[in-house]
Amino acid sequence: MFFRKSRAANPRSERREKFQAVMHMAAEMNKCNPRGLQQLIFALLRPLQAEQMLAVAENVQHGAPAEIEASSFFFQTSEIISETACWVQPTPNIRLDLKQDIILPTPWVRARFASALSHIGQGRAMGAWKEDTNHVIALWLPWRIGFVNGGNHSITAGILRGEGTVTARDVFDMSPLLERVTCDGDRYFDTVKNRVVGEVQDHRRAAVFEIGRLIMQQRATPSVLQLVPR
Repeated sequence: MFFRKSRAANPRSERREKFQAVMHMAAEMNKCNPRGLQQLIFALLRPLQAEQMLAVAENVQHGAPAEIEASSFFFQTSEIISETACWVQPTPNIRLDLKQDIILPTPWVRARFASALSHIGQGRAMGAWKEDTNHVIALWLPWRIGFVNGGNHSITAGILRGEGTVTARDVFDMSPLLERVTCDGDRYFDTVKNRVVGEVQDHRRAAVFEIGRLIMQQRATPSVLQLVPR
């Protein structure tokens, strides 16, 4: 199938076309080797990761965007999560690689950002990057997205240096959410209450959401969700 952007496309139809193009590719990859889907998620979210890290350098003090909230990453999920009992694994000890995994920090203090990039790393004043108690990350499966709730500046330095690993403080299996909500590129739809729960603002996040369904279908149990290699 060949996808061509319509000359008359409005923003909504353009988002839908891009969503459909990505999902077509995801379906083909799912047939060939489902493990490649994780790299597709990385490709879709790398630009967002870069934007979040760079905003502090491009704006005045405290002009960077707010931290990315997991509960509103796709749409406002708090109510559904409470109803579907998405669970937290007790002390799962899942380690994330700052070079390979999608971790979404938001540095906001210009001086701390500059200092972290200047001093953290092998051969620099503060030495090689290492995990600290202020590093707080919530991991959402099956996507392997790490939402940063603490240690934004030093985690950013580690990502940009490609150094180190960090332990996910909390790990959420979001399979119940995927079993209940679908996305068609325009809206997120709650199949249980038969209602729209969110409008798609970003075709990439919408595609990531649905790719999670493909990954989930390949991994029969939550324990497998965490153990299958990237």
